[in-house]
Amino acid sequence: MYPGKYAASHATQPAVVMAGTGETTTYGELEARSNRLAHLLRARGLGRLDHYSIYMENNARYVECCAAGERAGHYYTCVNSFLTAEELAYILNNSRSKVLITSQAKRDVALAALPLSPGIELCLIVDGEDDGGFARRQEQTKAGDGEREQEQDERAQTGTDSALAGSKGGERFALRHP
Repeated sequence: MYPGKYAASHATQPAVVMAGTGETTTYGELEARSNRLAHLLRARGLGRLDHYSIYMENNARYVECCAAGERAGHYYTCVNSFLTAEELAYILNNSRSKVLITSQAKRDVALAALPLSPGIELCLIVDGEDDGGFARRQEQTKAGDGEREQEQDERAQTGTDSALAGSKGGERFALRHP
């Protein structure tokens, strides 16, 4: 569902209500968040008709990740959140996904799948805490002092309570929900 049409006329009405928690996302919030993610994916090199995968439990961020792909012309695969790292890696490779979006709750399995998924260029972790939202490939984990200083500068600019965070080619970034 593309939220833009509804956001214009019903911005404050609920678009998503999570049954278990009661968390509500309005059409206006869904529009803004999915737009932000779509721009992030484009800025990080995901082009029209490129593929990404979503691996997380049911939550409001899940819908935002789907809406971002719909608005930007990307293909996306929703992956069962009960799979093992090997099964996840198979789907990532088979779908030719370039990006993996996961949750803090599924972080460990997602990170274990990355070495088995050479096509994944970027991994985003929603609702990460501090630098817990950064997913890096093993060959990129050798952080020198200069990189640590850059990371501290970025934290000062973006805040540490990031809702979407990730890395690509050693670059780190974060996005916060308003």
